[in-house]
Amino acid sequence: MTNITKLFANKPHITRVNKLGDHQMVVCAISAATGVKHAMPLEITEAQVLQWVNGASIQDAMPNLSAEGREFLMTGITQGEWDSMFSETEED
Repeated sequence: MTNITKLFANKPHITRVNKLGDHQMVVCAISAATGVKHAMPLEITEAQVLQWVNGASIQDAMPNLSAEGREFLMTGITQGEWDSMFSETEED
């Protein structure tokens, strides 16, 4: 069995990955925006991870993954952090 965390060796913001089954993993990553560590369950396979880390675009390797999930894998940034950074506050 492959140590799935080692597959992410070229993604230093990803600190730990736990496989929950053939099609689900919990990924722990440090946010590039805030430096906070988050964990997110993602519906991805080891084969998809291998495609991505070996150079395939994340959209091609993981077409089933949401934009939020892809962003989290690429940067560690969660949707909540994006919402906080770019909330729409207008001053009249």
